[in-house]
Amino acid sequence: GVAPVPTLALLTPSMMYPGNERKVGGVMRRLAQSSATALYAEVRDTRHQEISDFPCINHSPLRFFCMAGARPPAEAHALQTSLVAGFLALAGALDAPAGSELAAQREVARGLFLAAEEPPPEESDYIVHGASLGAAAPPVPASPMALSAPGGLAA
Repeated sequence: GVAPVPTLALLTPSMMYPGNERKVGGVMRRLAQSSATALYAEVRDTRHQEISDFPCINHSPLRFFCMAGARPPAEAHALQTSLVAGFLALAGALDAPAGSELAAQREVARGLFLAAEEPPPEESDYIVHGASLGAAAPPVPASPMALSAPGGLAA
């Protein structure tokens, strides 16, 4: 079994190979069935090492060895970290005062729950593979939110 706790699985396209997707997707489906808030997504045009800040320091060699994607390293890092922070705010683990950057990040995360219902637009920074709002999560608004991180990071 799985504990019904808010869970974000944020991958890069390079980590979406079939064996990994089956394992991660299986866990995320069980979380959704347990009524947990769960979001399973990836950031477009990124690679595995961009979940860390290392590409910001050493991008060219990582890019050469296909360990960093086509996005500028600071942008890739911001897309990853802003969704993590936004998800934590959406789950209630972080306070996001109205008008703050964290509140904007929370709304991006909230918008991805709506995006799970249909294919993402081509200009979206994120691809959603599954989402489930648990009973304790704030409601998702009726109108879609932007699917790009705050600060104009959309391609």
